Amino acid sequence: MEQSDDAWPRYPQLMARIRALEAEAKVLKAREAAEAIEWIKRAISTHGLTAQDLGFVDHRDGQAMASGPAGLFGVARPGRRRSR
Repeated sequence: MEQSDDAWPRYPQLMARIRALEAEAKVLKAREAAEAIEWIKRAISTHGLTAQDLGFVDHRDGQAMASGPAGLFGVARPGRRRSR
């Protein structure tokens, strides 16, 4: 099996590409999150939505939800466990 000169070492090159992609992903995630927040704010304003409509308030007693909508809708945020 014959190898060309650029076939080795590939691991350091691959790790450098991974770091570059992770940095790019971090920037894109922040940009997309900002765009999502703006879209959500426009939708809330356009449709006159309230915290209760979005599940931030317990419908039973009107109190603010400690865990936000994640607790109400059963969706765990990354890095957090749902409390029961």
